[in-house]
Amino acid sequence: MCEHIVHSTVTNHLDANDILTAQLGFEKKWSCETQLTVSALAKGLDDKSETDMILLDFSKTFDKVPHQRLLLKVSHCGIAGTVLAWIEDVLHGRTQKVILEGQSSS
Repeated sequence: MCEHIVHSTVTNHLDANDILTAQLGFEKKWSCETQLTVSALAKGLDDKSETDMILLDFSKTFDKVPHQRLLLKVSHCGIAGTVLAWIEDVLHGRTQKVILEGQSSS
């Protein structure tokens, strides 16, 4: 429930301030693939050129983002106070592991 409230608050803030206007990957019913496809097709139409695409999904990319850099970006977008502190608490010291058939990941 708390995550839903924070998500709604942040999304409403970003929408109200037109902060992620070109980031279709974060929009409902859109994806990163949509963003790439629209951009590539628009460029091809402008250049009157052929467009070939290969789309790759880099899973867990978010997990590779340095948390301090992410927090600075979030702060720069105007997210502050309790919401920023909550996001920082969620990111701080978090670990994850998967157990499959009795084997545990690192």
